[in-house]
Amino acid sequence: MLRESLQYLTKDNTLQIADLPTDYAPYRRQFDKIEKLKPRRFLGKIDKGWKVSSFSSLSTTSPSFDAADRPDYDETTVIRPIRESRADKNHIFSFPRGARAGTFMHALFENLDFTQPDPELINLQLLNFGYDVEKWQAVIMTLVDDVLNTPLEPHLQDFALSGISRSKRLNELEFYYPISDVMPQGLDAVFAEFGHQVSFNPFAPVRGFMKGYIDMVFEYEGCYYLVDYKSTMLGTQSQAYHYSYLKEVMIREGYILQYHIYAVALHRYLSARLPNYRYEEHFGGVYYLFLRGMSPERGADYGIYRDKPAAALINRLSTYFGVQDWA
Repeated sequence: MLRESLQYLTKDNTLQIADLPTDYAPYRRQFDKIEKLKPRRFLGKIDKGWKVSSFSSLSTTSPSFDAADRPDYDETTVIRPIRESRADKNHIFSFPRGARAGTFMHALFENLDFTQPDPELINLQLLNFGYDVEKWQAVIMTLVDDVLNTPLEPHLQDFALSGISRSKRLNELEFYYPISDVMPQGLDAVFAEFGHQVSFNPFAPVRGFMKGYIDMVFEYEGCYYLVDYKSTMLGTQSQAYHYSYLKEVMIREGYILQYHIYAVALHRYLSARLPNYRYEEHFGGVYYLFLRGMSPERGADYGIYRDKPAAALINRLSTYFGVQDWA
């Protein structure tokens, strides 16, 4: 029946029916013809200078393998040599320090709605990071209120994070950009051209890509600002967080280089995304927020390091890194 049906399909000569051969020989593997396997030898040379670099990998004397692959969450602790009293157990100065505390605070502010902080979210973050909610809830609630309501600029009392909605901010903005033959002497020279006497930790020349994570970028009245959270314990008195001391910390910890690397990244990002972008008009500046030292009562001179690098310096760094001038 099946063959008859198939025969019907061949009547217009577009198909042909053929019987399979019955006199076939089974396959037998010919072992005497198998060649001995051997691996190919790699004769090339690996360029050890070409890699993915980051601020962390350039600033530490003993970088780990993953130094370029994760955000910077304040692993170092610096204490100001200031005469101090014991921290109040109900104050943020008494909250544990170190990498875990840094990761907790970064996660907290990343997930908070600045315009309407949720106490339940704060409790959840405390639990997630293994902190006693009953012991620390009030302390962290006060910290959040202080950070969100401290003016970012001395002359702009209404300019605070509490006015920045979720739609106006980007958290953990990851970036890559190409670099070529970057070395500490070259960076020193670039900054010296603009009157900055800074000296960077020694590192071998690097090329490849620069990678990083900007804690937050936010927009306010048409300008875009770069924010880095620092949970670092600088001391147990507010004076340790005054702007004059923060500048010393920024230089000592290498954060000057960090925020210029980030500024180049944000400059390029805005150049690609904003029509008619101009650095002077649209790049608002840089804020390093030393969270433990911020307070609306003390004002913008405590817990906040601010800067707006000159456009010429950012473009010069871009050129030195091997990045096109995007101004």
